[in-house]
Parts: sequence; C-alpha cells; structure tokens
Amino acid sequence: MTAVNPNDSGLSGLGKGIQGATYDNDRAPVTLYDLSRGMREIEAFIDEHQDEIIAAGGDLDAVPGLREQLDAIEGKFTDKVERVALFIQNRAGLEGIRRQESERFKRLADADKRVVESLKTYLVRCQRMAGQLKVETPAVRSSVQRNSVQSIERLATASPLKAVFESTLLDSTDPAGVLSCITVSTPEPVYSLNRDRILEIWKAEYERQKSEIAANPRIASLSDYELDEFAQEMANGHPALLALGVTVSQGFHVRLR
Repeated sequence: MTAVNPNDSGLSGLGKGIQGATYDNDRAPVTLYDLSRGMREIEAFIDEHQDEIIAAGGDLDAVPGLREQLDAIEGKFTDKVERVALFIQNRAGLEGIRRQESERFKRLADADKRVVESLKTYLVRCQRMAGQLKVETPAVRSSVQRNSVQSIERLATASPLKAVFESTLLDSTDPAGVLSCITVSTPEPVYSLNRDRILEIWKAEYERQKSEIAANPRIASLSDYELDEFAQEMANGHPALLALGVTVSQGFHVRLR
C-alpha cells in the first residue's frame, strides 16, 4: 500500500492515500457495531467539541487534539477511511432524523398553542357569563381580567382618512368630533388616527350606554357579561367611529396559577 505523505494535509493527502491504497475485497464490510473503542472515543471527542469543529470549517489543526484522535485509529489506511466514513454516515443519519423530529415537534407545539388560546377564550367567556371572574380550587386559580389596552381596528372598506377629513371639514359643524380623531402631519400631509381621542370618545359612549341599558327596566335582567358586551357594541355605533370606519374592543384574558 502506498503510504500517505505526512506533509500532505487535508483532502489532498487523503486523496493520495485513497488512490494508492490496496483494498481487501475479501474482508467483510465493517458496520457501525464494529467500531473500535478508539472510534467511540473520537465520537465522544467530536460531541464535546462540535462547536469548535463547525467553526474550524474543516481545518483539523484548528481544533486541538482532533488530528491526533483521527491519526490514532488503528489499522490500514483503508480501515481508517472506512471508519471515519461510517461515522460521517451515522451523524448524517442522525441529523436527518433530528431535523424531522424538530419539524414534527414544531407542528405539535403550534397546534398546542392554538388549542391553549382557544380554551383560554372559552374559559374567559364561561367565567364572564357566570359572573365568577375568580375561581379557586385546591389545584388551580383562574382569574379573568380586563385588558389594560383597548384594540382599535379599521375596516378594510372604510374611506381613506384624507377623504373623511376633507368631507368633514366642508361641513359647517362637527358635533361628533370626527376631525379631532384625525391627525394631519406637516409639511407633507399624512393622515393618521388619533388613538387617544378615539378611545376617549369610545369610553365616554361606553359608560353612557352602560348606564342607559342598566336603567332600562325591560332589560334589567341582563347579566354583567351581557351588559358589557351590549354596551361595547352600542359604543361602536358612535357617529365619529362610524364615520372613521373603526371599531374598538375591550378584551379580557385569563391568568392561571
């Protein structure tokens, strides 16, 4: 068998060794179960230093001890190549399995998240409808709380803010306060919603509607949940919000301990 030039390194030396090697076709192929103790030690070494090996980009000398570990493999050159190749195939197989598993676990995690969010929404609705915002048992405590921040959504079919602003500006009066809900930047006019003003109008209308609904003897039997939902819906009927094409919602969330 042609010896490998010790001065050659990397793929060039390996290539020369393979070209001049004598292969023993009568020898049974080595399997992963035939790996010597030395190869198992190399596997442990690679596991321990895999970040350094990756960073080295194939430069064996950049990882202290790696070349010595590989050079210490016993047997003919073909045996060394075979054992290292088997190790590579083994790790490549593990990589594929782990990648498939990671994708599977990601799908499962995404599904778990959707289920959790759906069940939380269900729990919030149930506790609000029952009027029991706090439920405590020996195993768990479930508290439903109002979100500190309201959400504002604008319909996709709503007129552009510029058009709403200009059409309202043409009116002699603005009793609904539409103009105060639109901010116009300068010098280049950019129209945007004045969130604070919108919430101010909505909250005032919400409280007004809630008081009127509660005072109506025909619907005095409404639960707190129904009263709140009804008042929110009615508050979104304020003329300014209708003109802007926006709806405001006051959400709830549940805290589990």
